[in-house]
Amino acid sequence: MVEIHPPERPDGFEPRERPLLSAHPWRLPVLLAIAFAATVAITAAVVRSAPGRAPVSHASKR
Repeated sequence: MVEIHPPERPDGFEPRERPLLSAHPWRLPVLLAIAFAATVAITAAVVRSAPGRAPVSHASKR
């Protein structure tokens, strides 16, 4: 099997790979904002769908 490598640059410079989130500095704050909004929306939906806790009358306690 023959391996083919890309030609090297004549000046010997090799570009470094950037970490995923530092490639676009706006990405992390946007993802955090979306995650926070989703958490708030899910929490609100769960709280609304929970059965209401009506005060128990004194007569029904007996």
